[in-house]
Amino acid sequence: MTHANEKHLNAERNALIREIHVAFAGVALGKGLSWAQCEAMDLYRSEAEIAEARSKDTDTHWNQLVDDPDWNPYPGVGGFAFIDALGFRYYLPPTMVRTLRIDPDWDPGHLPRDFEIHHARLTELFDPPQMA
Repeated sequence: MTHANEKHLNAERNALIREIHVAFAGVALGKGLSWAQCEAMDLYRSEAEIAEARSKDTDTHWNQLVDDPDWNPYPGVGGFAFIDALGFRYYLPPTMVRTLRIDPDWDPGHLPRDFEIHHARLTELFDPPQMA
């Protein structure tokens, strides 16, 4: 790749990251499932343990997860496979930003399948800039 091409791709990537931050700026987890709750669900924890697991997630806005070294968007346990639509909308932006920052050939695994699962609900939750 030439230096000019690399510079152009970096500029496009950075512009897309800015668009994600703007489009999802006001998104909150609300009553959606948290990341720790999804892990607890995958580990067959009790309802009480799943509810208690939420306290492990101390982020108050998804942008705190973008650079958090302790948050893994593709863990071996929990994650998008167990998330609900509200949680999906909350955890999708930091996942997209991280994905844009790494090797473009990297495969995120099951995220596309999960998008299809939640698609009907997401069209209600996502506004047009978020859907874009």
